[in-house]
Amino acid sequence: MGSVVPGALANIALDALFVVVLGQAKVSLFIALPRKVILLIPLALVLPRFWGVMGVFAAEGIADGTAALICTAIFWTRFPKILRKREREGVRG
Repeated sequence: MGSVVPGALANIALDALFVVVLGQAKVSLFIALPRKVILLIPLALVLPRFWGVMGVFAAEGIADGTAALICTAIFWTRFPKILRKREREGVRG
């Protein structure tokens, strides 16, 4: 699990960076919030009831992996639309 978390974090960081650079600040905020607020806190409260202390550690990895999947889905759906819009506006970049 330790090798998955840095990859997930890199994916989240890159997706959020691309979205900000493309002028989509609200989408970037939505990408940043799920990891810590929406996913990690509830998982850190619930998983220890089932797995004890290991549930806290698992919560971080599960939150990162889930957030990476969400970010990737958002990126795959929004990026082509953003590129088409920028192309119509004549923005080079």
